[in-house]
Amino acid sequence: GKVTRPYRYGTPPSAEDWLHFGLTILLKVGAMIRKNRLAPMTSQVHLKSDGTPVTKTDQAVEEFVRNELSRFCPDVTLVGEESGGHLPEKGPAVAIDPIDGTWAFINRSETIATSFLVLQDKRPTLGLVFNPVSGELGYGGENYKARLIQVSMFDEGDQGIDLPLDRNDPKSILINLHPQRHAGEIMQSFYEMWRNREVKMVRSTGGSPSLALLEVAKGSFGYVNLWANRPAAPYDLGAGILLVRSAGGEVRDMHGNPAQILNHAGPFIGTMHQESTNLLRHALLGSRWPQSRSK
Repeated sequence: GKVTRPYRYGTPPSAEDWLHFGLTILLKVGAMIRKNRLAPMTSQVHLKSDGTPVTKTDQAVEEFVRNELSRFCPDVTLVGEESGGHLPEKGPAVAIDPIDGTWAFINRSETIATSFLVLQDKRPTLGLVFNPVSGELGYGGENYKARLIQVSMFDEGDQGIDLPLDRNDPKSILINLHPQRHAGEIMQSFYEMWRNREVKMVRSTGGSPSLALLEVAKGSFGYVNLWANRPAAPYDLGAGILLVRSAGGEVRDMHGNPAQILNHAGPFIGTMHQESTNLLRHALLGSRWPQSRSK
């Protein structure tokens, strides 16, 4: 089918139009990423000025989305991880990270995602997070309950289900701590909680924070990230936070306040249950780690 629906100048796309466009464009982006993830990386990777990597695939995906957006909604502003930009005070905008978890992509890990956030007048309305390796695509927003689509890879048919998913053990607490050099003592605290049977599982997967927030929305894992005190860009966490909230969960800072979707700064905890948030927050506050740092 076509990537876009008919668009009449002066008539903004509806919420249904945006969802259709977001789902369709991410499936095409996923095909681009899967095609290139096993290819030789030496010739397509270079470091940006901040020392983080970027690949030709990152750039190609963002440029593809920019071109399709200009056809779908000529008035839209794109803010991207690779091309930058600023959100307008008025009008439609999209914030995208073409490959969230570029180091994971370079090393052929499965913990990558494309995050896609739609905004109107700087208000987030729709967030999508897609893992092209697993074929899982989650979305949610102000007009939609959170939902997970598992894209067919073996002709078994696409499957869709509301989030959160049913849990085998609703009382169990599972922790995913984002790996960071200064997180050693906190990880030890979480392992102590595991040894004391206060939590069921502790792991540290790394890769895309957006993907980890999709996992929170699925219902089992709590996610802890010692995010820097530098405010996040709109494409960093926005789609994931909106997805968790659409599923009925919350992402909170160290003080228990809701994280800001567009420019959150500092560590955060994403969970589907308040008791999990309280437990993880207590463990963080009781650990000694450099809490005043910049990224």
